[in-house]
Amino acid sequence: AVVRPIHYAALPQLARGADELVSGNALSSAGEQLALFLGPVVAGIVVQVSGPELVLAISFVASVIGTVLCLRLRTGPPDLEAEPDGGSLRAAFEGLLALKGDGASIALLVAMALTFVIGGSIDILGVAFSDVVLEQGESGAGLVVGAVGVGGLVGAAVATLFAGRRRLVPIIALAGAADGALLAVMVLVGDLGPAIAVVALVGLMESVLLVCARTLLQRSTDDRVLSRVFAVQESMSLLGLAVGAALALYGTSALAPV
Repeated sequence: AVVRPIHYAALPQLARGADELVSGNALSSAGEQLALFLGPVVAGIVVQVSGPELVLAISFVASVIGTVLCLRLRTGPPDLEAEPDGGSLRAAFEGLLALKGDGASIALLVAMALTFVIGGSIDILGVAFSDVVLEQGESGAGLVVGAVGVGGLVGAAVATLFAGRRRLVPIIALAGAADGALLAVMVLVGDLGPAIAVVALVGLMESVLLVCARTLLQRSTDDRVLSRVFAVQESMSLLGLAVGAALALYGTSALAPV
């Protein structure tokens, strides 16, 4: 939650042009999806072999390596004159103040947050869907939930074909609409193979939406408050995950047989 707003705010300063910015956003999204897919797999294997202590040690080493790799990045000196008066508390809310009255950016942030609501719900519903509908148990649940990450990897690559265009709003709208339509199709799915395919397409559409939305947000936001705006986006995303998981838990408990 601390690192990602800084990451996406730094990308425009590190990119040497619009194409590099799009590629950076796409590669960042691909890295996230790959980590979400491989992280639990690797952790599960290591826990079975050596216990949780080694997993924590590997995570610590990975975090240190990531920090060291960022030490020599040069993003330019901060614009001290642009810093708001009133101390760090006022600075923390500068992202919200920057969005005041900007309906387009707020709508963009809401669209991004909704994709995380869907992601949070799939993590829960995938287990119940595999057990109740597909009758595949835990192994099927792992495949269904993991398919989101696989689709996200493909979607990050596909997004590079679109995110460099001048007009991104139609692409974002189409990806969001397709995402919802695919989730509706899941009502008709009763076999594991088609379920994996549909969920993978959901992950693909979500990845395209997020890459294009982040690129558009970077284009349209003042660099001086970009990190704070992305902090707002990260907060909304985490809230979306929590809301999606809570809705899914409520729905599965309400439908559970007594």
